[in-house]
This record gives sequence, C-alpha cells and structure tokens, in this order.
Amino acid sequence: MDQFESLVRHIFSSISAPDAQPELTFVNTDQNLLLITVSAPSDRVGQLIGKEGKIIKAVRTILNLSFPTVKYQIDFGTPAPTATAESNTESTETVEVEITE
Repeated sequence: MDQFESLVRHIFSSISAPDAQPELTFVNTDQNLLLITVSAPSDRVGQLIGKEGKIIKAVRTILNLSFPTVKYQIDFGTPAPTATAESNTESTETVEVEITE
C-alpha cells in the first residue's frame, strides 16, 4: 500500500500550487476500502477536481490502471482553521463529489 499512497501524494502535490499543498489522510475501513481524504482550501478544491471533473477522473484512471486491485474512495474537504486566542471554535466543510464514468 505504500506505493499506492506515494503515488497519490505525488499526483496531488503535482496538481497543486506550491503554496497550497493539500493534506492527505488515508484510512482503511472494515470493507477493504481505502478512504482518501483530500483537505485543501475551498478555493483550491476546484483546481484538484477540474472543469467537469476532468482532473479527478484522470487521477482515478491512473490509479485504477496502476493498482487495479486496490479499492478506494476519494473525498474532498477543507482543513479546519487554526485556533487563535480570539476564537477556539473549529469548523469544517465537506465537499462531496460524485463522478460517473
């Protein structure tokens, strides 16, 4: 699985601007599914998805051809804001993307 995670990290870091690298988390679920959460600022999520989902479709194609036996799901979200002295509330926003092939 290390090669798969390494490829995912490389692809998303290559797509993203150097000043706004996304945070990636990988979680194995009970159903043999690897849940990949991509956290990026909401204004950068569009860059990762692309017009009409073309970028994320290409990423999925590369992953499916490189690792045909790995079952995964990619979710997008925005990172929680850093806590400051004025505010200790945290909020997250989840962006759900459904791609049909």
